[in-house]
Amino acid sequence: MALTQLMDERFYVETSTNLTTFHTLKINRTLLSLLSKNEINQDIYNFLQVEEPRTPQFYLLPKIHKTFVNGSPPGRPIISGNNGPTEKISSFVDEHIKSFVPLIKSYVKDTPDFINKIERIKNLPEGTILATMDVTSLYTNIPNQEDTIVKFRKTLGTVEVELYTKPTDTHSYLHYDSEHPIPCKKAGPYGQFLRVKRNCTNDADFQRHSASLLKYYKFRGYNKTLLNASLKKAEAKDRKALLNPVKKDTKKMTRIPLVLSYTKASPNLREIIDTTWPLLHIKETTKQIFSEQPLFAYKRNKNLKDILVRAAFQYPPITPGHLVSVH
Repeated sequence: MALTQLMDERFYVETSTNLTTFHTLKINRTLLSLLSKNEINQDIYNFLQVEEPRTPQFYLLPKIHKTFVNGSPPGRPIISGNNGPTEKISSFVDEHIKSFVPLIKSYVKDTPDFINKIERIKNLPEGTILATMDVTSLYTNIPNQEDTIVKFRKTLGTVEVELYTKPTDTHSYLHYDSEHPIPCKKAGPYGQFLRVKRNCTNDADFQRHSASLLKYYKFRGYNKTLLNASLKKAEAKDRKALLNPVKKDTKKMTRIPLVLSYTKASPNLREIIDTTWPLLHIKETTKQIFSEQPLFAYKRNKNLKDILVRAAFQYPPITPGHLVSVH
């Protein structure tokens, strides 16, 4: 599959050597020239200069929902450019143009922004044809989760939207028996119900998709009481508020985060700290030092994907003076 993609000479050219060093020298020479002309300052030069670059890795994400070609699905090409020669200059450009991008008329920030734009369309003429476009080859770093997320239809001169799921969606939501924090399990169904509420213009569509969502989560081990409470909470939300971006709280956090890998013992550890924390407030000295409890922040342990999946193959080192069998 990858070889078929790379053999397309419209987009790829085979080189006889690794060009990483060549590109690095070219970038560094250009930066030095800009510095000598005072077009960039020393700090920018130091930041953009490339040292010990890594050759970017090419890999594919299979599009299993597309038509198979010669027994294989087409692939979405991805270039892992971490620590590559152009990583720093790319981030530099992104940082300086990001404030101008929202000014472009065709700019769509996210799903709520798209829905807001669509639902503002009124009084469509009779015979209007609704159509979409699909970019087949452009930037490989477009987030693939922002694919087809809503479908729309014309109703009485307006455009309505509702949730869309691909036929290949297995609805493999987090199983309730998994070793995750309880708040994480509770937040899953509620977040999905909010998503359905946001993405459906009509309440009838929301109720229909919510009924399906209830079945999927019951199959994943969630009890009826939790699911109904999550659905009721989502139903009470104002859809207009869900479609408007929430301003981030810029207030500086004073609590010290306690970052831990989540295990079965994590809730017990938190309970012990919650129970014994008042002891630190008995004396004024320790009360001033430990005025607020730490903010518990859990990170996950390695999963099977972390262990098995790599962007590049790793080969064992060869001991000098020894032959290695190729069989």
